[in-house]
Amino acid sequence: MREANPQQIPRNHLVEEALQAGARGDYSVFNRLLEAVTKPFDPRPEFTWARVPATPENAVQRTFCGT
Repeated sequence: MREANPQQIPRNHLVEEALQAGARGDYSVFNRLLEAVTKPFDPRPEFTWARVPATPENAVQRTFCGT
């Protein structure tokens, strides 16, 4: 089960945070998220924040797919 499921996931609230920061010209949030999900199956303690689901306060209510 651990080998089949990723540890770090690009959850909607994390992607939204990276997009908003990027719109302000701050790409550090995107780079941090990219580093976390580059090796999603490796348990890396420095990325525990990428394993936690959204709280009700930061849950994304609407998403958009441009494909």
